[in-house]
Amino acid sequence: MDIKKLHPIILIGEGLGEKYKALPIGEKKKVAILSDIEMSNIPASLSHKRNISKNTLRKLATGLEVYPAFFFDTIDPA
Repeated sequence: MDIKKLHPIILIGEGLGEKYKALPIGEKKKVAILSDIEMSNIPASLSHKRNISKNTLRKLATGLEVYPAFFFDTIDPA
């Protein structure tokens, strides 16, 4: 897997957690999921060159409906 083809996505919006969980596994097209960011000791990665701290991520998400999951989906250039 080429990390340069991975793109980070943050799920934002009311009820997105439930909608995401309801998808069939094959439709999620996920490469990796990091759930429960606050309890994690892994940095939330925004790109393969730069990381954002969990504190900064929480500050960015203040006041938004955010599902605490990071997943990386490949973007097909075709």
